[in-house]
Amino acid sequence: MKKSFDAFIFDLDGTLVDTASIVDRVMKEWCAEHEINFEAVSSSYSSRTVDTVREVAPHLDSSYEAQRIERMERESLINLKEIPGAFRVIKKIKDKPWAVATSSETETAKRKMEAAGLPIPDVLIGADQLNEGKPDPEAYLKASKTLGCLAKDCLAFEDSDMGMRSALSAGCSVVLVGASCGISDPRILFRIRDLEDIDVRENSDRKLEIKLAEQSACHSAGTLYENGSDRKSS
Repeated sequence: MKKSFDAFIFDLDGTLVDTASIVDRVMKEWCAEHEINFEAVSSSYSSRTVDTVREVAPHLDSSYEAQRIERMERESLINLKEIPGAFRVIKKIKDKPWAVATSSETETAKRKMEAAGLPIPDVLIGADQLNEGKPDPEAYLKASKTLGCLAKDCLAFEDSDMGMRSALSAGCSVVLVGASCGISDPRILFRIRDLEDIDVRENSDRKLEIKLAEQSACHSAGTLYENGSDRKSS
């Protein structure tokens, strides 16, 4: 039996927008300035910036440094591209409830979506709107509540372990975008390379359903693509 949803909630970096090169460049510059091991920072990209700074540089003013990093990202949004299929999927659901729940701050997230040519949803939950960042479920709980839906009736799209834990803890079903997540859970409906691999439709009850796109139908749900791309997220 097909499962239907009242709303879709998307992570941003690595799920809707390919920001890996920009985030890498900004964080390498910041790490070099403060003599911090970049590898320690890159492993926590899916955290809020302020949480990353607290973890890798507790001696620094985390709020100040997070604002600097976010500003550096906003000033670097050149040649930004959507994750393949993102615009197509959003266009199909634009008249239905959908949201973005991201570890980027709200203004940075809006700039990233604009730079990639994606429409900005009415509900965009950024890091600066949260008391706790991912993997805490607050982002998805707040997004679903603002949409007027229960989290269990929402489908989340994520690309990282931390984001997946956030969405699953909130009660969402999840689609994994890319191959960077090692979590197993029966609520993970599909593991896809990018958003080109799914089709979306509205059923007779005016709810949203997804299925693997025709060219991807040979891949079974819950199975990672062998050539899934490994993207970072924020």
